[in-house]
Amino acid sequence: MTAAATATATATDYRRPAPFTGHKCGSQGTYAPNSAYEANLRLLADTVPAQANASSCRCSPGNHAGERPDSVAASAYCYWRPDAGWPSDCGACITRAFRGAQRLCPYHRQAMVVVDGGECSVSYHDVHQREQSMGLGSAGGK
Repeated sequence: MTAAATATATATDYRRPAPFTGHKCGSQGTYAPNSAYEANLRLLADTVPAQANASSCRCSPGNHAGERPDSVAASAYCYWRPDAGWPSDCGACITRAFRGAQRLCPYHRQAMVVVDGGECSVSYHDVHQREQSMGLGSAGGK
């Protein structure tokens, strides 16, 4: 085996197939316009695209913003496609996905959107509600 083949064989392969193209609005309810939840979601929409562009995996999983009960978690991924390779600008694709999620699932506390023919996806959810649904919330509810 050549040195180049060995390096290729041991390198981490971040290619993953894209999920369906489309969206799904979650069942965690809605938030009010200009609320703390919306501000936290906006913060993630502003910071996650640059994080994904800068990462070797072209992703930004496990981001959080805000405090309970308005804490938001978001993940974003760009996908390698055999016919097109990686998106030329992962961050721009993720920005479009955040905008798409807010347009397709207006004021939903949970959404998942895949855009640009499967080039990237964004998902977000209400951390507090997810913890409560899993039985992880504190007795006081905060």
